[in-house]
Amino acid sequence: MNKIFKTVLAVMALACLGTAASAWAQGAAPRAAKEKPKPLALINASVFDSASGQFHPGRTLVLEDGKIADDFPSGQKPLPAGAETLDLAGKFVIPGLIDSHVHIASDPSGWDRRDRAEKALLKALRGGVMFVRDMAGDGRALADLSRAIAAGDIVAPGLRYAALMAGPGFFSDPKNAMATRGEKPGQAPWNRAVTDETDLVLAVAEGHGTGASAVKVYREVGPALLARIVAEAHRQGLAVWTHATIYPSKPLDAVNAGVDVISHADQLVWEAMPDFKPDPADRQAYFALLKKAREEATGTIPADHPAVISLLKLMKERGTILDATASILRDMVASAEKKRPQLLPLAKARAGFAYAVTRLAHESGVEVSAGTDGLFDDDDPPLPALHQEMEALVAECGFTPAEAIIAATRVSARALGIANTHGAIEPGKAADLVVLRGDPTLDIRNSTAIELVVKSGRQVPR
Repeated sequence: MNKIFKTVLAVMALACLGTAASAWAQGAAPRAAKEKPKPLALINASVFDSASGQFHPGRTLVLEDGKIADDFPSGQKPLPAGAETLDLAGKFVIPGLIDSHVHIASDPSGWDRRDRAEKALLKALRGGVMFVRDMAGDGRALADLSRAIAAGDIVAPGLRYAALMAGPGFFSDPKNAMATRGEKPGQAPWNRAVTDETDLVLAVAEGHGTGASAVKVYREVGPALLARIVAEAHRQGLAVWTHATIYPSKPLDAVNAGVDVISHADQLVWEAMPDFKPDPADRQAYFALLKKAREEATGTIPADHPAVISLLKLMKERGTILDATASILRDMVASAEKKRPQLLPLAKARAGFAYAVTRLAHESGVEVSAGTDGLFDDDDPPLPALHQEMEALVAECGFTPAEAIIAATRVSARALGIANTHGAIEPGKAADLVVLRGDPTLDIRNSTAIELVVKSGRQVPR
């Protein structure tokens, strides 16, 4: 099959998926009833204002056709004819939460089998999470989940996901095969090995054709190739997401290349580490040296190292979002305390650096999103881990509770590329709302005091 014909096929696949992809980008409500639902008016509520970070009491929100139709002081306008009303006096309304880092299809034949994924997504929705950003898994499973959400076949948060690209060496990792069962790792459209010789126009188009809205560059990609991937992905209308370090590319290389979101604050330590050139031909030795270098640097390089400060300044200038994933560092420390005390010093050092650098990033004006790297932090928790991520941003990283809410709503919406339609309570935006019994700006733990969840203007059954 010649190159032109393959490119045409990729573009045809992309066109076929275009309509569905746009629906996925907006999120989806349960399948519509035959009769048009009545408008829903939430009256006498305290409504969160993302611009000021404060609640405005005594407001009415009119929800119609899945969107916020109006927002005004209660009693100052008539309600739409036939509107259903809910009196929320004493309640607090925030935008629907958005988890900017999850994995729900890494192993669809095992841990992430479809019934488990649907159950986890429904539970996350009931816990206030309205949208998630999946950081690359089995593209077939993710596309099918997205179709089911868009069609209303399942009740779940909206979904955006990435097609993965990495250096060829990464695909020898047995774990990677879970996301490509039936295909050869590194050769699937959603799971691509790339080199300087790769036809990036075709590779990006095929990744886009799977329904992905972004390319995730994972590791073993050098700065020059990374810059080419970013340029081509952006040319084709896709975002680019990476880990903070995809060695040999460092965080500054990713920011200079124009990456949209970088993940894992603890990995920013690489920017201050000296360069070294282990032999990549011996992959086991290569990563052993990388691991040793990282462990030696952690605990010795401070978050305010000049190289890190320069990096944060450039991130602010370029608008690069930091997906900090702070709460998983808390979990790592807790796990080391219980199970592997010999790793506790390193775990505490990694967490300490991550917390400090996230605080500095925030103070420097870098936008920080709220991602969990897991959706839930154990098999059967009462609520999604995003609530713990917000708590960690406050307790460990110096955020005010209002700033943590903004990280989990407006900034996370930006990280997903849906800020025009989600992430704030404004007329014209999606009617995705969480009603709370307590004020989360006084205590962020009140984000868990959920009274009601509204997705696309409809109440989600508890």
